[in-house]
Amino acid sequence: MRAWTMADCSTTFAALVLFALSTVGCRAGRADRADVQILAAEQADNDMAGDFMTYDGKFEKKRQDKAQQYMEVKQLKAVSDNMLRSTFKSSLQDGSGMDIASKDIHVAIAAEMLDNLKKKHAKVMDLGSGTGALMAIFIELVAPNCNGCTVEGIEYDQKTAQWASKWMSILHEFPGLEEAAQVGKTVHVGNAFAWNPQGGTYHVINVGFAVVKDTLDGTPAWKAALAEDGGKLIVPLCTTTPPELNNGRCKAKFPVFTRT
Repeated sequence: MRAWTMADCSTTFAALVLFALSTVGCRAGRADRADVQILAAEQADNDMAGDFMTYDGKFEKKRQDKAQQYMEVKQLKAVSDNMLRSTFKSSLQDGSGMDIASKDIHVAIAAEMLDNLKKKHAKVMDLGSGTGALMAIFIELVAPNCNGCTVEGIEYDQKTAQWASKWMSILHEFPGLEEAAQVGKTVHVGNAFAWNPQGGTYHVINVGFAVVKDTLDGTPAWKAALAEDGGKLIVPLCTTTPPELNNGRCKAKFPVFTRT
């Protein structure tokens, strides 16, 4: 296991490893690394390799413990309804705006976080939320049990954030998504690296862009924001340092950190 210590909490490294091409995020500055210390560096035994951008079921076969969760997520309106999904494709009418990640990656992320998304008071943050496609999946999952739950996004591009906000505000008008009206949902314009909430209250934090390990180590606020009752952070890590870029993307794995 890979363990981390930050102030008064620790997080453990889980064995979810997807391989995909993920957009690399650029950061304006480094956070203080004093609160982050690597206690152990034992690599989890995991062979989940392969191109996950083209879905072929291989990942599910290697995650039999999540088979039920995958089935549930794939049946969601925000996943299965192609017309609804297409509303998040681009923030510009000509299609030249920010595109969305692979549906299969979104399904994998939601399946991994499913238990936490079903908590009545779930607090969810999507850092680098783009057009809001993954936020819509999160909202649909938290809505049935929601009692003061919130789903937030932070997006650096103002036009994209406005596009996402528009769809979040009317998501409950889509057939089958009426319960989304009871979910508190907000898209903020901002820098994900500067996000530093006070106290650990978030049950799910997703990072929507890839980073290198030094950047993750230098951003302790992401782990510090996790709720004490098993909050989870999932963040794409480039598999090489420096990252080998292909049109601004790197091959990445998706480790999950759980606060314990």
